[in-house]
Parts: sequence; structure tokens; C-alpha cells
Amino acid sequence: MDRLYDLVLDTVEIRYDSKTRDRLARWLGSVNPTVGHLAVMMTEMALAGRCMGRHAVTLLGFTPEGEPIIGLRAER
Repeated sequence: MDRLYDLVLDTVEIRYDSKTRDRLARWLGSVNPTVGHLAVMMTEMALAGRCMGRHAVTLLGFTPEGEPIIGLRAER
């Protein structure tokens, strides 16, 4: 799981910036590990353009605290 965290944080830094990466890392460190793991997996799916069932997973952005905002869009 540590490697996935590193991959997601590095990808966020590339696509956004180091401040966003740091906000996400702080937020992940402040939440229950189960919530953090789920957020990392959903963020990775969104960054990779993967689908979840019939829904496209999209990363809409981050809250000021660093929490990722994930959207699900129905595929037609």
C-alpha cells in the first residue's frame, strides 16, 4: 500500500503541484487508515481514467484540507 500512496502522491504533484501533494499527504495522515486507503485507491482510479462498473471515476479537485473530491459519471 505504501507504494500506491507514493505513486498517487507523485502523480498528484505532476498533475497539480507540490502544495496540493503536501495537502493530500497531510490529509491522508489525519484520517483513519481505512478512509485513507479508500481515498488513495479512488484517486488512483480517477487519475488513471478507470471506470467503476458503468461509471467513469473522475478527480474533481481537492478540498482546502487536501481531501480528494471524486466524481462518478455514468457512461453511456
